[in-house]
Amino acid sequence: TRWGRGQAGGARSGVARVLVGLLGCSLLLATPAAADPSELGQWSPLVNWPISATHAHLLPTGKVFFFGEFEEGAEAPRIWDPVTETVTALPPPPHNIFCTGHSYLADGRMLLTGGHVNPHEGLPHTVIFDPITYSWEHVPDMNDKRWYPTNTTLPNGDVVVVSGETTGAGTSNALPQRWEAATGSWKNLSTALKPLPYYPRMFLAPNGKLFCAGTLRPSFYLDPEGTGTWFESALSLFGPRAY
Repeated sequence: TRWGRGQAGGARSGVARVLVGLLGCSLLLATPAAADPSELGQWSPLVNWPISATHAHLLPTGKVFFFGEFEEGAEAPRIWDPVTETVTALPPPPHNIFCTGHSYLADGRMLLTGGHVNPHEGLPHTVIFDPITYSWEHVPDMNDKRWYPTNTTLPNGDVVVVSGETTGAGTSNALPQRWEAATGSWKNLSTALKPLPYYPRMFLAPNGKLFCAGTLRPSFYLDPEGTGTWFESALSLFGPRAY
């Protein structure tokens, strides 16, 4: 279309008005509203805890359960109450729970697997922590020692534990086990033997299987039904990712 000088000038001024309007809208959208701490959260002053929170869980009560390297009488697990801002020492567990795997059962109690003897040397023990009574229950041991295993809670409340070093660096408990909440006992996933580095990254997938996202370069799915089955999945683009 051939425009006259007046038409072109009008078009340019119209485009300019549109651009200015759009710029004004974008500036309005970019201007941050006053932050509502109840919705967006806020940073508190620094809180000093008496021990390193190597392991931590938000409890169903709203309090925080945490523990680090355990020494008899000195490094017992603690409870932090964010409302009263108090830290309370718990009764000591029946064994050293540093380097355990831990996840919740369906009733809100926590299952802790393995433990610490020396670096890279684990324990076969299992204990349940009750967040209401602050009590420990020693339940049946696993098949072997585990140092830094991974727990994953299944939709029905059972827990699958994998990996964990046994007697030294590079040793791995290759037998996955399933804690059956209904019977309070361990079931071996005997057809799913796989040595994995400690603390593998296990996630419950929508298909009901457990997805192992590392630390090895290959990823895997573990079907926890029956006696267990592993399926190899995709490779990451790079090498293994320790820790």
